[in-house]
This record gives sequence, structure tokens and C-alpha cells, in this order.
Amino acid sequence: MQTNATALVTLTIGEFYAARFRAICEPSWRRYAQRHAMDLIVLDSPLDSSLRAQGRSPAWQKLLILESPAVRRYRQVAWVDADI
Repeated sequence: MQTNATALVTLTIGEFYAARFRAICEPSWRRYAQRHAMDLIVLDSPLDSSLRAQGRSPAWQKLLILESPAVRRYRQVAWVDADI
């Protein structure tokens, strides 16, 4: 896939959520990203797996996405919760 300057990023932690996202959301998200010249990045594991992070809701992990190696190279990043 050609890398674009913009990425659409989400996080699916756990097989239940990952499977639901793949079945229900991913096809339309991929079409949307392609139509708007964006790369779709679906992170499937916590960005921080420390003991402190394990005590928090997975939702706060979105605050760490700009530190992710998978996202760092993009000029613009749009985060969308997978359960939207």
C-alpha cells in the first residue's frame, strides 16, 4: 500500500472487539480512507502495557498514538474510536 501523509487510526484490544471491527466496520473504513487518500491503521494491542496502564480503561491509550512507531511518520493523524 502506498503511504499517505494522513492516517485514520483506531484501536481494537481483544479478539472480541477485533473480530467485530473486522466484520462490521473495517470494509467501510477502508473505503473511506481510500477515498480520502488516508492510510487505515488498526492497532490491536495496547500501546502501553505497564501495570499502571492495565489499571486504566483501554480508551486512554488513544492519548499515546502519536508515540506509536506505526503512526509517527504521518503528517496528520485522525483518531476514531472503533466502537463509533
